[in-house]
Amino acid sequence: MQRTIIILFSAFFVLLFWQCGQNEIEIPLQYKDSRDGQSLPYVIPNEVDLNPVDSLDAKLILPAELSANALAAHFVFGNTRRKLYFVLDKNNPRDVYYDRLWIDRNYDQDLRNDRAYTMSRGEFVSSRNFHYVEYDSLILPYTFSIGKKNKPFELFGKLYFWQPIKGSPTTANFLRDCWRQGEFEFEETPLSVILIDDDCNGLFDTRDNWLLFDQLSMNFEDLHYDDFRETTRLAWQHNAAFEIVKIESDGSGVVIRQKETELTMQEDISRNNPYLDEPQRPRAARSIAWLTNMRTAQRRARSTRKPILMHFTTTWSGPAATMEERTYHDAEVVGLSDKFVCLQIDGDVNRRLTEKYNVTSYPTTIILDFKSKEISRAIGYQPALEFSSYIAQFIKK
Repeated sequence: MQRTIIILFSAFFVLLFWQCGQNEIEIPLQYKDSRDGQSLPYVIPNEVDLNPVDSLDAKLILPAELSANALAAHFVFGNTRRKLYFVLDKNNPRDVYYDRLWIDRNYDQDLRNDRAYTMSRGEFVSSRNFHYVEYDSLILPYTFSIGKKNKPFELFGKLYFWQPIKGSPTTANFLRDCWRQGEFEFEETPLSVILIDDDCNGLFDTRDNWLLFDQLSMNFEDLHYDDFRETTRLAWQHNAAFEIVKIESDGSGVVIRQKETELTMQEDISRNNPYLDEPQRPRAARSIAWLTNMRTAQRRARSTRKPILMHFTTTWSGPAATMEERTYHDAEVVGLSDKFVCLQIDGDVNRRLTEKYNVTSYPTTIILDFKSKEISRAIGYQPALEFSSYIAQFIKK
């Protein structure tokens, strides 16, 4: 009898594991980049510090024509921790832009035989009061260690940096324009999987993002970064949920399976909203009477002896737009705003005030007394409940 029970339990678990295995779909992924005419939304850039060449610890062998203005930095891609050095310089010391680039493609720290790339874009951006410099269509090589073998890989994308009017750029960024893609069938529908190296480091893991799409109806031009999900989250297709079981760290493949969940697709996707858990509060029937001129705000503050509430924003900041839509339309916040002189500043347009108050993140809220002396600031998105308590402390009783 006991033996029979053991056999039955064994058979049950074998069947269970067999069914789990049957539900898993192994998908090989191929390298893709924008040179085939398609492109994905850009994601988080890989940022590195730029330093004078002579301050580096590494002994680079440099091109003979390099000037005293040359800058250098390195990226670390993949899992071998090898440093990929590159050097920026000006073709002429009198030139505005750092318009030449060398990349140590063979990792020998000798750049004399490496190709010199020329700048693809350089322009002054008045809204930022900086020059924007870009090197497009770059291939950055790296190796990936798999067992005892090193396998060559590459990242395709662009290098860019912001250069001040006076002085040298301090950081450079690389934006990948490549991804991994594979195909499979679900209920006779051809589907594709896209895996993107979100942090642009040559490693594919739970910090990256993925997407499922119908090959017959998908248009790359309609894609937005918000369409991608973290690899620890579900992806949906035709109301069917899928999860990633395994990711090959070199991006060569994934294993996925259909996931049973009590959530609907809309319920799961709505969990992307970081403001979803905020309590629902009454909205105001009117808007805040924002001023946009600093001198006008200062005169009004002195005459009314009210503090100034400065809201620094930009057109491109998602958190700033959300704060304007939610927090600054909250009934309690709008009511409290009557006790302030409210001043809204576009950080891209009014660079003088942005620099004066050292604003580097949006939104930023600064409270000034009626004499225009700063007494407090709050950086980043502020929920209405916390924000109403925050500004209430500056109202004279």
